[in-house]
Amino acid sequence: ELVFKLTGNSKEDYVFGISEKIREEFRPYFVFHEYIEFIENNTCEKALERELEAVPSNIKREYLVARKKFFEELIERLSHHQNDYTKEDLDSFKKSLGRLEELLKK
Repeated sequence: ELVFKLTGNSKEDYVFGISEKIREEFRPYFVFHEYIEFIENNTCEKALERELEAVPSNIKREYLVARKKFFEELIERLSHHQNDYTKEDLDSFKKSLGRLEELLKK
């Protein structure tokens, strides 16, 4: 499962992409996270909180499970490509995963 952004020379030059493996109804929220994090220059944790506020309650639990899986896979993948991300990036992803785990315990 993959979400990505491509950017140009200005903040107005960007495009987001998302894997078809991600459930269609979840896709807008995954991309919303990327927009908040990268275009609005927020942390992953802040983007996650805003993203989760936007997710409708009738799909929230399943969404939390999907996002948890996404961050688990992301962290695992990064552990094999440490030169592509900073320690701060990895720490931020781990904090987001921790938040999702916390919410799923409720």
